[in-house]
Amino acid sequence: MNLHPFIQALHKQQIGISVTADAVNVSGETEKITTEILNTIEVHKAALIKHLQPDIVPSGNIAVNVLGAITRAATRQLDFSLFYFGNADMYEDANEKYKLLLAGARYGDENGYTAIWTPERHFNEFAGLYPSPGVMGGAIATATKRIGIRAGSVVIPLHSPLQVAEEWSVIDNLSGGRAGIACASGWQANDFVLAPDHYTNRHAVMYKHIEQIQHLWKGGSIALKDGNGHMKETKIFPRPIQPHLPMWITTNGNLDTFLSAGRLGLNILTNFWGSSPEELKTRIAAYRNALRENGFAENHGKVVLMLHTYIAETREAAYEKARAPLIQYLRSSFGLFKSSGNRTEADNLSAKEIEDMLDYSFYRYVSGSSLVGSPEDAIGVLGNISALGVDEIACLIDFGVDTPAVMKGLEHLTAVKKRFTDLQIF
Repeated sequence: MNLHPFIQALHKQQIGISVTADAVNVSGETEKITTEILNTIEVHKAALIKHLQPDIVPSGNIAVNVLGAITRAATRQLDFSLFYFGNADMYEDANEKYKLLLAGARYGDENGYTAIWTPERHFNEFAGLYPSPGVMGGAIATATKRIGIRAGSVVIPLHSPLQVAEEWSVIDNLSGGRAGIACASGWQANDFVLAPDHYTNRHAVMYKHIEQIQHLWKGGSIALKDGNGHMKETKIFPRPIQPHLPMWITTNGNLDTFLSAGRLGLNILTNFWGSSPEELKTRIAAYRNALRENGFAENHGKVVLMLHTYIAETREAAYEKARAPLIQYLRSSFGLFKSSGNRTEADNLSAKEIEDMLDYSFYRYVSGSSLVGSPEDAIGVLGNISALGVDEIACLIDFGVDTPAVMKGLEHLTAVKKRFTDLQIF
């Protein structure tokens, strides 16, 4: 069978088709995905994988996922936000360093995105543009009117809870009540030059400080020793606008963290780095069960998933533009792991093995674990992710693609966002 006419016919009917090694994903309006179309896909699914993504080796058991005919049980509303994590050496021109941050924030503000996220990263080129989400949040607050302003994340053990609550109260006021923070325990020993005594018990410190931050946010005080050695009850000013500071717990996939967030009624910020889609689905289910067991409402608690994002008109155009920057970006993150002071399997890899691993990582990312590709690819990925129980996609956009191309890619992303929202059934 010549697959070109068949695929073109699907696209004309606004039926999307994308592939991974184990699935052919079909998306579109339910009534348009007929039995005849599904039967054709079933017969030719291995050929479709080879045709649509020749770098993937099909497995022996290939499923057909019908994302347009999503059942009520399998789908949930997806919000879309923009996430920044850019390397410090990404721009040679100093005037370009934060141009994309502000341009993207304004674009997201005007096009219905939920939030802008900026991280806290110290003393390394990887994401080194963002040592202070509070400073970035203040800049975003004055450049936007509606969009949420979130830290992704504040490394809580590095700071006094007073400092965090006070700083984000200012952002809450500047923005008219749009502040929120994801809280991280930290993992890089190098970062803890800022608070060396907190490194070994950083997880316990994080949860203690979270409780104190919320107490301060609500107008309470905490007793701390002043310069004369006296204990002083201390409150924060200015008073925040929101009665409660929205909070997420950041995790690379640790089940205990999902359960702790559920017990406390906090949201989750996560990624695919530490888990497969099926593992993430299991952890989200455990999280929601923990919420229920601790008395929280059915709709309480949101799971945000970070995904690298660059959408072009075709998959080939997206890959051509994104491949070199994303591999370089992944190389930087690899260097961070090697400089962390903790020995890993990476220490034993040769230069060629590292390059092979990075090349594999790129294709793994773009084969269902990212929004790098065509609009049809993105729709397929979003359908799969929605079925995992995710509530929001945090689109990582500043991994090295030039700013004009990223802004053009945001136009494609906005069209995908609208199209996917129109497909959802509730």
